[in-house]
Amino acid sequence: MKKWNAEIDKQSLAFRFQEPDVLFSVGDAEIKDKFKVILNDFFPRYIKILKQYQPDIEEIRIEGHTSSEWSKNMEFNEKTYFLNMALSQNRTRATLEYCLMLPDISTERAWIKQILTANGLSSSKPILVNGVEDIVRSRRVEFKIKTNSETQILKILQQK
Repeated sequence: MKKWNAEIDKQSLAFRFQEPDVLFSVGDAEIKDKFKVILNDFFPRYIKILKQYQPDIEEIRIEGHTSSEWSKNMEFNEKTYFLNMALSQNRTRATLEYCLMLPDISTERAWIKQILTANGLSSSKPILVNGVEDIVRSRRVEFKIKTNSETQILKILQQK
């Protein structure tokens, strides 16, 4: 994970890529070559691990997050929120398209298409440090999994 400058959030189990300069250019949704190299390495491995739990996985979410900034000269308001929403949605869509077309996942593509989503969240979930937004760390891409844990818990409860 160090070579990808990524971390796993211990509370949400989100796999977080957190070096915005490697992911995209400022204000742009085109994936940078360095991020493509990372995705080429990461995504097939990620899918291989998740495949073992296929019956329990309801969704693989690619989430795009921005900071609350749009530009240094523009204060945060609804306009910056919506500009960042469009940017985060375009970035997650580009990431989804890139990952889905990787040759190394071609045998799993049909399954992945059923559960892979792209979710742009603008600045709605910033990274806070001591209650203050960390502008750089807030600009990130995360991969999350939604499982059918509720269904599994109900099965356990019905067995008793």
